[in-house]
Amino acid sequence: MDCKAFSLAVLALATAPAMAAAPLLTLTVHNPNPKPLSQVLEVPLAGHSLPAMLKSDGGDVDLQDKDGDGKADTLLIWLALPAKGQQTINISQGNAKPIARTHAELSVRQRGQWQGQKYVADGFTFKEADHYQTPPQLTDHSFYLRYEGPGWESDKIGYRLYLDWRNASDVFGKRTSDMVLQDVGQDGYESYHHLSDWGMDVLKVGKSLGIGSLGRLTDQGVAHFEQVKDSRYALEKDGGLRSAFKVHYQGWEVAGENLDVDSRYQIDAGSHASQVTVSTRPATQNLVTGLVKLPATELLKGGSGDWHYLATWGKQSLSGKDDNLGLALFYKGSEVAQVSEGEHDHLLRFKATDKPIHYYLMSYWPDPAKAGPGDAAQFKALLTEQLTRLASPLQVTQVSWH
Repeated sequence: MDCKAFSLAVLALATAPAMAAAPLLTLTVHNPNPKPLSQVLEVPLAGHSLPAMLKSDGGDVDLQDKDGDGKADTLLIWLALPAKGQQTINISQGNAKPIARTHAELSVRQRGQWQGQKYVADGFTFKEADHYQTPPQLTDHSFYLRYEGPGWESDKIGYRLYLDWRNASDVFGKRTSDMVLQDVGQDGYESYHHLSDWGMDVLKVGKSLGIGSLGRLTDQGVAHFEQVKDSRYALEKDGGLRSAFKVHYQGWEVAGENLDVDSRYQIDAGSHASQVTVSTRPATQNLVTGLVKLPATELLKGGSGDWHYLATWGKQSLSGKDDNLGLALFYKGSEVAQVSEGEHDHLLRFKATDKPIHYYLMSYWPDPAKAGPGDAAQFKALLTEQLTRLASPLQVTQVSWH
């Protein structure tokens, strides 16, 4: 080969596109529904192992360790399929970590000291905690936990849980798909109650359960977590396509009955909804969840198969007196004994069971700067879409390992 030919060959190799990585597995996924559907799918690894960095030719991918043994056992993939559509997706070695489309956290204030039930410090310095046990003096407005408890978000919406006797869930309306909670409340306990570039706290919880938190139904109304021996938080997964955390309550006493409660909160990319899983020991007939009951709202109900929703829509947003907010709970009819009205809440009372209970909370906040007459229809469309995800999800019809 002469010098000119050799140089041309080297140039061709240098400028040729990189050879595509060989697929590690191939999935075939089908949408059985007459409308488009997107969601995060789970694919068990079934003893196979995958590298931490992955890519696909169909959607974002991530890994999860569901059994907590330190090894990934589930592949997560976000897909959007057309009506009655089918797609084949190849998963291969990647060179970047999963995009952060979800986030969960808990931050504890530092450099201060307790004075009674208040944590007093000069300034606001917080440290994230993967595991946390609440001190006995912690109560509402102790100024100890950043925005008063765990926060979790997707690229659509955010939530927080008051990790004190109230144990109520609140909503962060978002104006951006970026992850924002890591910056919220770093300057104290007031700014997130005001509309900013990222959004704000949009729900007035008051004496209610907020959106989808737990209570016990008594003759005097709904009891919160006033008497609990011990409460502990544990971060399970942060970032990528799914974030999740757990809260364990030991010795929750109401009317002489003690319960231990395990609760788990999970949120997926692209979703306004958050899954809640609850187990109690022993089983109880008075466990409830609910939605805050506010005036000037419309009560909505629907269902498909065993899945149902209870929702409210109307001018119930703290962003402005004329701003709308949608709230919803999705539940299995086979797990719920009664749908009723309390003084402060629309309530779901669960049947006594020694098995885990699964339900979803969901919120939709139209940005006031972009709000319009179609917002109510958009919320109702989101209710239908989430109901479809639960009753008729995307189906993995084939998995081929290479």
